[in-house]
Amino acid sequence: LRGVFEFFQEAAIKHADLFDTGTRAMISRGESWVLNRMAAAIQRYPRYEEAVRVVTWSTGIRACKGFRDFRLYCGDELVASASSLWLYVNLKTKTLSRVPPEIAATFPSRPGDLFHPEVPAAFIGRVFRAMAASPQHSYLVLSKHPGRMGPVLYGDTSGSGLRAGQALPHVWLGTSIEDQTWTDRRLPLLLGSGWPGRFWVSAEPLLGPITLGAYLPFLAWAVGGGESGLDARGAHPAWVRSLRDQCLTHGLPWFWKQWGNRVHRSLLDDRSARQGIDEWVTMRSRAEGGRMLDGVEWTQIPPEIAGPHSPQLGLFTKYERTQ
Repeated sequence: LRGVFEFFQEAAIKHADLFDTGTRAMISRGESWVLNRMAAAIQRYPRYEEAVRVVTWSTGIRACKGFRDFRLYCGDELVASASSLWLYVNLKTKTLSRVPPEIAATFPSRPGDLFHPEVPAAFIGRVFRAMAASPQHSYLVLSKHPGRMGPVLYGDTSGSGLRAGQALPHVWLGTSIEDQTWTDRRLPLLLGSGWPGRFWVSAEPLLGPITLGAYLPFLAWAVGGGESGLDARGAHPAWVRSLRDQCLTHGLPWFWKQWGNRVHRSLLDDRSARQGIDEWVTMRSRAEGGRMLDGVEWTQIPPEIAGPHSPQLGLFTKYERTQ
C-alpha cells in the first residue's frame, strides 16, 4: 500500500510542477502543498516488474484546500484509485493559507464545472447524450465558463446530438455570479449561448451586492449562499435581502442555502441589529451559521424540478487525462 501511495504522490508533484505550482516551486516562495489525507480503493497490487501507469488530475481548489484524484493502471486494467486532500501552508507563519488566485487559476474549477476549458468537447457531448436518454430526471448544469456552452453544444466536435436552437426540457443551464462584476461578465454569455431552454444562477459564494435588473425575465431560478471553509468571506445581510427582494418582486423562485462560516453579528444578536453594529463572527461550522433570513428559511424551488425526481447535481463531472 505504501508503494501505491508513493506512486500517487510522485505523480501529483510532477503534474503540479508542470504548471509551476508544485511543492518544489512553492517552497522557493515560502509556501508548500502538504498531503493531508488520501482514501484509496485497491483492486490488486502491481506484480513484480509489472509496468504501471498513473493518471492524476486536480478536481478543484477551495480556500486552503486542493483536491486531487488518481487512477493506477497495469496495462488497460484499473487496479487502484484514490482521492486526496492537500493543504496550502505558509511556511513562514506555519499556518494554513488561502490558495492565491493565480495558483488556483492553474487548476480546473471545482468538481462539477462541465464546461471548463480543459474538459474535452467529446466528453461534454457524451454527458448530454446521457441526459437526453434519461428525461425522467431534472439536471442542473452550473458552470463558470458559459461562453463554451453554445459553441460546444452546437458545434461539430462534441457529438451532443443537438441541432442549433434545440434544447432538452429537463436540462437547465446556469452560471455562478458571485458579485456584480461576474454577473455582468457571465450572464450575457449564458443568455447568448443559443440555448432555448431554462436558465438559472447561483450566487454562491455571494461576495458583493448584485442587481439582476434586465436579466430577471430570462431566469427560472436563483440560488444563493455564503462561503464556507477556512478564511470564508461573509455575505452581508443587505446583499442577501436585496437579491431576495428582486426575486420576489419578479416572481422568481429564491433559494438561500446557507450563511457559511462567517456570519454578520446582526443575524445572531437582535441588539446588534438594532444598533447597526457592523461586525462578523466566525462559526465553527457552516451548519452553525444556519440559513435563516428575517425569520424564514428561503427554500423556493421551481415546480418543474420540485417533483418526485430531485435534480441530479454533480453527475458526469470527472474525466481522465494523462500527464
